[in-house]
Amino acid sequence: MTDFALLRDQITALRKVLYLNWGWDGPSPEPVLQAIEQQLRLENTEGPTSPPVLAGRRDIFDQARQAFASFLGVTPQEIALTENTTEGINLIVSGFPWRPGDEILTNDMEHPSVLLPAYLAQRRFGAVTKVVHLDASANAATLLAAFAQAVTPRTRLVFVSHAQYSTGLLLPVRELADLAHRSNAQILVDGAQTMGQLPLDLRRLDVDYYAFPGHKWLCGPDGTGGLFVRRELISSITSPKVGHRGVPTFDFSGHFEENPTAIEKFELTTRNGALWKGLVVTVRWMEEAGLSAVRQRILDLSGLLKEKLERLPGLQLLSPRDPSLSVGLVTFRLPGLAAEAVQDHLWQRGRIVARRINELGAVRLSVHAFNTEGEIDTVVETLESIARQVAPTPAVGKPEAH
Repeated sequence: MTDFALLRDQITALRKVLYLNWGWDGPSPEPVLQAIEQQLRLENTEGPTSPPVLAGRRDIFDQARQAFASFLGVTPQEIALTENTTEGINLIVSGFPWRPGDEILTNDMEHPSVLLPAYLAQRRFGAVTKVVHLDASANAATLLAAFAQAVTPRTRLVFVSHAQYSTGLLLPVRELADLAHRSNAQILVDGAQTMGQLPLDLRRLDVDYYAFPGHKWLCGPDGTGGLFVRRELISSITSPKVGHRGVPTFDFSGHFEENPTAIEKFELTTRNGALWKGLVVTVRWMEEAGLSAVRQRILDLSGLLKEKLERLPGLQLLSPRDPSLSVGLVTFRLPGLAAEAVQDHLWQRGRIVARRINELGAVRLSVHAFNTEGEIDTVVETLESIARQVAPTPAVGKPEAH
């Protein structure tokens, strides 16, 4: 049985703040910080390009690729190392073999990191972005039907987040993959809100492309992430950037030969060895915690939070109640109070770290397995106090960066 209290004690930030913003960026546990510091000191003591350090770095990157592959049930030859989810998404969208009039199918709950690349493909390549309306209270069959009704013979790519950042709605990705493939289309999935939250088997999900971060719920360092590309599709995606990793030969007349089937063609050159060492430790740490146990703990805590929030007079819960369609994201509005004001008061009154969803005028709380029932009670009590004591303000908020 996973000892979440012991794991929680390894995350220093949780001793200082009530952290409920894992969906943006998760603080790392001490073993990860120690691995980063150890590697950084080694490189600066021995010299970053000394033969032992270079060999060690290559081993770290191999370990990171293998760690991600094992975590996702795929092969290392299908994993490109990236800086974040958005980079992986852009590699696929910018390198996809578009034809004018090809359709991209997405939805109206998406993060800008999905919508903007889709619109860029529309502007740059003549693709057509179709936005499906979704309701966070709908069941899986209704969600799937909304996409099915929008598919046409020109649909080339179904492009969605596995879990919606705005409400935490978990989409039926396997069924969407089946829908795409029956229509001779492919599926690209943003895994920003699922990597580290629940067990992922990309073979079972039957996705073609899956972009994901090392930070957020996985609790790894910023600047680490990955992209899965189904092996037989690697050659069909043209890398929008080039470096020597994917170019085995070139000459000074401008001739070079790319390796179209090598996943490394999506990667450039220098990376931070210390951060990637931390990433390897992060994945092992999360695997030891057990993703099934993490998933259940998140559902228990976020379900408890939803239950208690719904008791607050006038509060509007925007996240799904069905556990099978839920992750640890809990989004709500308080009547008469701007989201920015609620976020600020949570911090000022309880050192509670939350975030806004500006397009919904709402506040989002991200509940991880390392939070506690006591913290859930504290958040609800603080919100009760805010609702009772703070005068209503216009529901206007300044933009938030992420």
